[in-house]
Amino acid sequence: MKKILLLLHTLRYLKPIQIYGRIWFRLHHPHVRPVSGAQVRTHTRPMTRFVPAKQSIFVPDSGLETARSESTSRALLADCVFKFLGDEHQIQQPKDWNCETKEKLFLYNVHYFDDLNAVGWAQRSSHHTALIENWIADNPGSGPERGGNGWEPYPLSLRIINWIQFFERLETVPEHWLNSLATQAQYLFKRLEYHLLGNHLFTNAKALVYAGCYLEHHEACLNKGLSILQKEIPEQILADGGHFELSPMYHSIALADLLDLINLARSYPQQIPDAFTNTLTKVAQDMFAWLLNMQHPDGQISLFNDAAMDIAPDYQELAAYAKSLDLALPLTAGTAHYAKHSGYVTLHSQELCCIMDVGNIGPDYIPGHAHADSLTFELSLFGQRLLCNSGTSVYGTGPERLRQRGTASHNTVVVNNRNSSEVWSGFRVARRAKPFDVKVDISTIGYNATQVFAAHSGYRRLAGKNIHSRQWSFGPGSLTITDKLTGPFDSAVAYFHLHPDIHVDISPTGIELRMKSGQTVQLRTSGGIMQVEPSTWHPCFGASIPSNRIAITFKKAQIVTQIAWKNAPLNP
Repeated sequence: MKKILLLLHTLRYLKPIQIYGRIWFRLHHPHVRPVSGAQVRTHTRPMTRFVPAKQSIFVPDSGLETARSESTSRALLADCVFKFLGDEHQIQQPKDWNCETKEKLFLYNVHYFDDLNAVGWAQRSSHHTALIENWIADNPGSGPERGGNGWEPYPLSLRIINWIQFFERLETVPEHWLNSLATQAQYLFKRLEYHLLGNHLFTNAKALVYAGCYLEHHEACLNKGLSILQKEIPEQILADGGHFELSPMYHSIALADLLDLINLARSYPQQIPDAFTNTLTKVAQDMFAWLLNMQHPDGQISLFNDAAMDIAPDYQELAAYAKSLDLALPLTAGTAHYAKHSGYVTLHSQELCCIMDVGNIGPDYIPGHAHADSLTFELSLFGQRLLCNSGTSVYGTGPERLRQRGTASHNTVVVNNRNSSEVWSGFRVARRAKPFDVKVDISTIGYNATQVFAAHSGYRRLAGKNIHSRQWSFGPGSLTITDKLTGPFDSAVAYFHLHPDIHVDISPTGIELRMKSGQTVQLRTSGGIMQVEPSTWHPCFGASIPSNRIAITFKKAQIVTQIAWKNAPLNP
């Protein structure tokens, strides 16, 4: 019964197209005849600029020459070690493309072909040739029911894009490579992920536009892709510049996608309308401003919702790409900024960076990358991270994935050991918290009268009909956090997760936190009991770094926690 209720509370938020689209996707398996005679369209200039991916294929130093026979090609491929997400794999026979002992996300990465455009790609060109040759030979099916993971629309879309970017740098492209590319594009045209929407449909559309520009006689792909993007860009990129899944990682990926499309438009101006290119440019500039506000002084993203470092390109890489396309960019983050549509408040100064979440957990109809993290925040002091959200090290449906999405893995309050939003399975959410009474006073930034207040409804489903409200109050050298609960509760705990570099000293009067560079921070509380517990931080996929968290158990309906530095007065 519990599972049925979770499912019902999940389904009620979906768009109709997601429901009947899933039925269509399961029942309809299009077959596409292999294309012959594919031709490349003439372009205005080579499309050689892009953000280099991180190397994911590693080969011996022996440096075998370009494959000239099937046996040599197979030997070259067998030399390659694929490294993704903290795991490794080799393809020594055709079935290894869909190895049953590997996670689906890992196998997706194998089929993406990111390494074709990675740092140092030229030193691995003979192995890339073997990789393409063997993929074509080993994955002949025109769909996942025959061809496995490589024919599913998302990896198929990314591979089309990577192949075209790679082909653009070659003097000649073998005809059978072009025929395979065209066949894949024709299949994708009939296999779009309307049942998933979001970043999946966006990537499908981007791949169709790439194929439609690069290949002659693929206007149907081009027009379909442009039509989808013209609808999805204003849907997915909010008015404040944030990506609607509210994850800095997916925001960065989407921004790279827009830059790629701008780059493509410069190469194929006859195929992509100027008005569309101008829209892309304006939206990309807004996205840069949002991303700059959402990063820490260390230059890396904040970890809200599904987010991990080293997956998406960082701000500097994106900015370098944008400058090569002559885009004007914001120079610095705003001192104080409220991104009202995405629900993030950010404060930046020489000594402090604080990023507060007072918004929804994500779009109602696609919360797959959302965490139960309402009213969480991250804090850096003196250029170093102090308080961190869990981050994301795994996908899938296991208990660790659920734990990392849970409320207790974030800097916020857990009531009755329940999550503030009902995250379940790997990418689903049933009843979810909604913010209200948001008040942001950042007009007098200087940390004398700066306050942010919000409440959320996530615990109203509990017996006590509880409401959690939080106020952040900034003073000279201090941050005071006031957490209040309405309604009766059995237990409530406020968690504050420390960066692994923070050393903790406990005294009778409170807790002293020592930064790696030597500065000290005092933490005091009233209304609750503090203790230090072991925890873990997950800044990258496959990474689990031991850390500590401070747990403050409510003894009253309200607790006040003060974080003070620079000898600020301690009066929580």
